[in-house]
Amino acid sequence: MSTIDDAKWHSESEVFPDDAPPENGGTHIGIFLAWLVQHELVSEGLKAKHGEAVAAVKAREKTGRELLFSCLDGALSMEDVSDEVQPFAKEYLTGDGDYFEDFDKVLGEEHVSLYNVEDNWSCYEVMSRTIDRRYAAFKDASLKTW
Repeated sequence: MSTIDDAKWHSESEVFPDDAPPENGGTHIGIFLAWLVQHELVSEGLKAKHGEAVAAVKAREKTGRELLFSCLDGALSMEDVSDEVQPFAKEYLTGDGDYFEDFDKVLGEEHVSLYNVEDNWSCYEVMSRTIDRRYAAFKDASLKTW
C-alpha cells in the first residue's frame, strides 16, 4: 500500500503543538479526503469496504477526518483514491504540488498553527475552492503534454 499522508507523521513530529489533540494531525488529510468524496473521486475499493461512511461524508453527516480515522486508521493511501485522480493526488500531496503550503496559506493563517485548523465543513468549503483550482490546472497541464 502506497501511503500518501498519515496523521501520525504530523502528530508525532517535533513541530506538532503540545496543546493540539493528535487527530488534528489528520485535519488537512481529512479535508482532502472530503474533497475526493464530494467529487466522487475515491476508489471503488474504498466505497465497497466503507460505503456507509463514505455516504455519510457525501451527505456531510461526517467529516473527511472522521472517515480518515474511523475507516483508514489515520492514513490516506493511493488505494483509497480513484485511478483518475491518483496522479494529481500524488503530485499535489507528496510532490511539488504544495497542498500543505496551500492549506497553511488558506486556513493556517487564521489559527495559531495549521494543526489548530478546525475540522468542519466551513474550513472544507474554503479549502475546496483552492483544491478545485489546483485540480483544474493539473488537468489542463496534463492535456497539454499529449
